[in-house]
Amino acid sequence: MYDVSRRLFPVLVMLVGVFPSAGDAARGPSLHSSSGDGAVDLRVGEAIDVEVRWNGRPLPAGARVRWLELAPRPEHVELTPPSPPYRTYSNAQLGGPRHGRWIGQDVLEGDVLPLAFGEAAGSRWRWTPERPGTRWLAAEVTLADGTVARTPASFGRGGVDPRAMRVSVREDDSFVGWLAAYFGVPYVFGSTPAQSESFRGIDCADVMVAAQRRASGRALGYVSVQGLERHAEPVGDAFEVDAEGAVTRGGEPALVRFGQDVARGDLLAIDYADDPDGQLPRPWDHVGAVLEDRGPSGAADGLLGPDDLIRHMGLRGLMDEPLRRHGHVRLRVWRWR
Repeated sequence: MYDVSRRLFPVLVMLVGVFPSAGDAARGPSLHSSSGDGAVDLRVGEAIDVEVRWNGRPLPAGARVRWLELAPRPEHVELTPPSPPYRTYSNAQLGGPRHGRWIGQDVLEGDVLPLAFGEAAGSRWRWTPERPGTRWLAAEVTLADGTVARTPASFGRGGVDPRAMRVSVREDDSFVGWLAAYFGVPYVFGSTPAQSESFRGIDCADVMVAAQRRASGRALGYVSVQGLERHAEPVGDAFEVDAEGAVTRGGEPALVRFGQDVARGDLLAIDYADDPDGQLPRPWDHVGAVLEDRGPSGAADGLLGPDDLIRHMGLRGLMDEPLRRHGHVRLRVWRWR
C-alpha cells in the first residue's frame, strides 16, 4: 500500500498492493458531512460542515484531531512513468506509433498535507469555497489512551483512495460550470470511466463527457475525441488557426462567428498541425471547451481567434488558456445534442 508517516509532511504515499475493503472504514475514525457521506458536490459559495466520528459515534472524551488534505501530484515525480519521456500519468501509450494502446492502469502519486483551508474546531470543520475545483479530505485521531488512527489517506492505481472524502466545487450548473469542478484532478491519458466518475483522474475527452453527464443528467457514454459524434453535432466544416492567428478554411480566409458558428460551451476538436514526427497519429488529438470570446485587445470581438479562452485538460490538469498556446491547429466545432 502507499502508506503515510504520521509525523512528516508532505509525505509521499507509496502503494504496493490494493486498497482495503470498504468495510474496514467502519472501524475507527470516519468523516461525515452535512451534504452526505463520501463524495460531496457543491457550488461556489455553498458551505460544507464535516465531523469526525469514531465507530460511527461522536469522538470519545480527550480525543485529538489533525485535519489533512490529500493532494495529488500533477505527474510522476518518484515513480517511473509508463510513457517516457513524458512524466504524464497514462493508462495508454502516450505518443508514437502505439499511441492510445492500453498499457494498464497507472499508479498516481500524491502528498498528505496538513489541511490549510476552511475552519477546524476539534472534531468539526467548516468550509465555504470561493473557487471551483476538487479537494480530498482525511483526518487523524489520537485517543486519550494514545491510540492513533486515520481515515483513508492513500494513493495508488487509479489515484486517491476512493474511500477518502471528495469535495468537488462547481461554478454553476452549466456544462462549463461543472467542468470547473475538475480543477485539481490529475490528467490521466486513457482514463477509465470509474476514474472519471470519481474525479480521481481524467483525460481531455472524458472530462468533457463527465461534465456534460452532470450538467444534463444524461448517462452519456465515455468516448475518445474521435467518438464525440456520439454525443455532439458538428457545426460547420474544419478550419485552421496558424501560429500568427490567421483563420482559414480550405486555404482561404474564414470568419468563425460567436453566437452563430461557435458559442460558449461548444467543444473544439483539435488536430496539431505541427507534428512532423507523427507522434500523434489520430485525426483529432485533443479537445477543449469554448469559454470566452476575447479579441487582441482583450475585449470580445465576435470572432473565434487565437486570443479566445478555452477550458481543457492539459497534461498537468484542467486549465483556462488562450487558443494561441496550442500553436498551429486544425479545429472543428462540436455542439452538445
